[in-house]
Amino acid sequence: ILDLLHVKPDGNFEAWARKTRYEFFNKVAAKNNAKAVLVAHQQDDLIETYLMQKKRGNFVKNWGIAEKTSIFGTTIIRPLLKFTKAELTNYCVQNRVPFSIDKTNLTDDYERNKIRHNIVAKMGKEKRRETILDIDAKNRYIDSRDSYLNSLDLHVVENLKPLDDEYLAVGLNIMVRRVDPVASVSMTLAQE
Repeated sequence: ILDLLHVKPDGNFEAWARKTRYEFFNKVAAKNNAKAVLVAHQQDDLIETYLMQKKRGNFVKNWGIAEKTSIFGTTIIRPLLKFTKAELTNYCVQNRVPFSIDKTNLTDDYERNKIRHNIVAKMGKEKRRETILDIDAKNRYIDSRDSYLNSLDLHVVENLKPLDDEYLAVGLNIMVRRVDPVASVSMTLAQE
């Protein structure tokens, strides 16, 4: 795609490519008056994202990849998150469904690819995959915690006193995002 666009992004290529993809989806959806866009993220993508989030210590609104979200005002639906990459590849091969492979995914040049090749690809159906896939319970916890914190006036010291370190750190992040919706404070920094 870079060759076609004659563009060389500065900084994080993966972030640039993701932004470019979703801007494209947004334009196509608007042009076609579509209510949503379906994308083919699958279970391996979900686990890769989860492991990257854990490694970075990010505050997250959702562990892994949400099944339904809004990006640039376009509803994005990911109906294949329950299927592994191997299951989908096998289905395509057996049913002669054409697919392509992004050659940038074949190297370990990016952190996601290192996780993909060295951790997720070796998981198979083992117990660790099942444990990680308890992401729904983790996301219900986040929803409950964030709902509680959003119900508080976080500028009132008395509301903060009963909170533990995690809730205080997340509360700080919520306050930062109220000022700048795309800003974030790492868990490590917030707990200092």
